[in-house]
Amino acid sequence: MKLQLNNITKKYGSVTALSDFSFQTEDKRFVAVVGPSGCGKTTLLRIIAGLTKPTSGSITVDGKEITQLPCAKRNVAMVFQNYALSPYQTVFENIAFPLKMKKAGKNEIREKVASVAGTLGITDKLDCYPDELSGGQKQRTAIGRAMVSDPKIFLLDEPLSNLDAVLKADMRVLITDLYKKSDATFLYVTHDQTEAMSMATDIIVLKDGSIEQSGAPEHVYRRPINKFVAGFIGSPQMSFLDGSFIGEKGCVGLRSEDVTEGGSIKTTVKSVELLGGDAIAYLQTEGGVLKMRTKKVFVRGETVFVSINRDNVYRFDDDGNAVYY
Repeated sequence: MKLQLNNITKKYGSVTALSDFSFQTEDKRFVAVVGPSGCGKTTLLRIIAGLTKPTSGSITVDGKEITQLPCAKRNVAMVFQNYALSPYQTVFENIAFPLKMKKAGKNEIREKVASVAGTLGITDKLDCYPDELSGGQKQRTAIGRAMVSDPKIFLLDEPLSNLDAVLKADMRVLITDLYKKSDATFLYVTHDQTEAMSMATDIIVLKDGSIEQSGAPEHVYRRPINKFVAGFIGSPQMSFLDGSFIGEKGCVGLRSEDVTEGGSIKTTVKSVELLGGDAIAYLQTEGGVLKMRTKKVFVRGETVFVSINRDNVYRFDDDGNAVYY
């Protein structure tokens, strides 16, 4: 299913949520849409779903324009951040809702709901109401409601943001498996770097309603187009420093994995962030604060000599654009 958005603009009064947005997905892609709060991510999904009308522009699916089609005729399903389950219906009834709207027969509804529930591991919860479910079970129910009508486009709006770390990891695996077994195109809005980098075939980085950069996750990570993308993609955030401390001019960027203990660059430990098996050390240098991923726990105020991988130093001009040689 090839999805194409052509010059989409959405304005709310004097506020522009999306500005001349154009993008095309190839068939069966998993596209992660990332960016800061208020950059237009959710608005984009709502426009594709038909829940919000664009101010201008058009949407085509496999060459057919759907801009004015109502939601029910788009063959698009959306999973919301807050689940959007009916509290007065059972899990079975919530999942079956799209099929009932299409006036499917009882046997078809029963078979499809049973199949989806089995895939999602919630067969034993079909008679429960939402307030009897855990957060993970609610999200599985919401995903099941989206799956049951076999949509060609899945839209997921920060579906894991309300889950704890363990459930997030489980749901990432589940959603990735669903994508691989499906013929649908997935658009997935997230703030989580791990989700975007590990699940997606493509990433769109949004800022102020416009695309800053798009491409394969590894390419966007390794070849950011500017400081905004470089700082937004990757965890921890790229360190930006005055390049004079390593003999460079202007602003340079370094990722934490390209800094190692042992070398000639003198630093002072400002703080250490423990991450379980790893830690992020924040090191004061003459050029600014440098982040280093390490397995060693340093003490605040300790002097540490480090080296950097000069092959992976990022350089930026005065306008913040990346400079590659």
